[in-house]
Amino acid sequence: MQEILYNEFKPAAALGDYIKCYWVLEGPAATGSAERVFPDGSMEMIFHYGDVFHYANEKENDPAAPCILIRSAKSLY
Repeated sequence: MQEILYNEFKPAAALGDYIKCYWVLEGPAATGSAERVFPDGSMEMIFHYGDVFHYANEKENDPAAPCILIRSAKSLY
């Protein structure tokens, strides 16, 4: 079993007012698995360099683009 690697990096000082962090998640894809994402009020830009994955919600299960911009409507807290 391969492990999943997660790393966070701080942006350059000039970008600190605009970017909280960069993060990288690397690991094997789990076929048929789903990951729930809870809103925290932040915006994320995702660059996906692996195999095609699907973005699923109550109505759709479509292939995701390799670059996605996501914003949570409001925070849970």
